[in-house]
Amino acid sequence: ERLGRNRVLQAFVASEVRALEKLPAQVRDKDIADVARAIIRARTTFLFGAGHSEVLARLMQIRLLRGGYNAVMLPVDARESAALVMQAR
Repeated sequence: ERLGRNRVLQAFVASEVRALEKLPAQVRDKDIADVARAIIRARTTFLFGAGHSEVLARLMQIRLLRGGYNAVMLPVDARESAALVMQAR
């Protein structure tokens, strides 16, 4: 209803574009470069996301794996996550 009738896709895309346009004000290029260097140096990159951010973390995992990096999604359960991280030591 909030998106309007007969224009759902157009309104959805416009909303996503507005959100993406705000990213440069929220994330600095230096931070991206710093994280990229850390991922390159790491043997394993652990990713965590819960709720909506889980989709983004999984997308990042896919991209890292395609690039030849070892990337592991941590489960939401704290005990399972701790066990995975301890195995990586």
